[in-house]
Amino acid sequence: MFNVAKSHSRPGEWMEAQLFYEEVLKCTGSTNTDQSSKVAAVKNDLAQILRHQGRLKEAEELQVQVVETKKRLFSHEHPVILSCVENLATIYSDQGRWKEAEEQFIQVMEMRKRVLGQEHPDTLTSMGDLASTFSN
Repeated sequence: MFNVAKSHSRPGEWMEAQLFYEEVLKCTGSTNTDQSSKVAAVKNDLAQILRHQGRLKEAEELQVQVVETKKRLFSHEHPVILSCVENLATIYSDQGRWKEAEEQFIQVMEMRKRVLGQEHPDTLTSMGDLASTFSN
């Protein structure tokens, strides 16, 4: 079911993807407190679908849960956490919460510089996201 949800994660199919992701979460037995990495990954994807639908408050709430769960499961600078924090920063940016977005993008960029190196594509993406936030 997770793979079906992923296959619908394109513009025009977000509602279908949302329904599949929600069904996957129901099957886990817990939609709010499960700390497994796989459940957090499903929540992360669902948060991005909600973001694309313009449901930013719901997306933010879910993404905050994801970040908290991932921080309990992985080291603070693990690439998975950095991607989840970057997703949260993007949600802040979409809400026009520039200062919060800036803080998160800076955190991600600095950690990626240390962990991945200054010229890694993910680090450069973080720099671009931060530049876009400064522009806004």
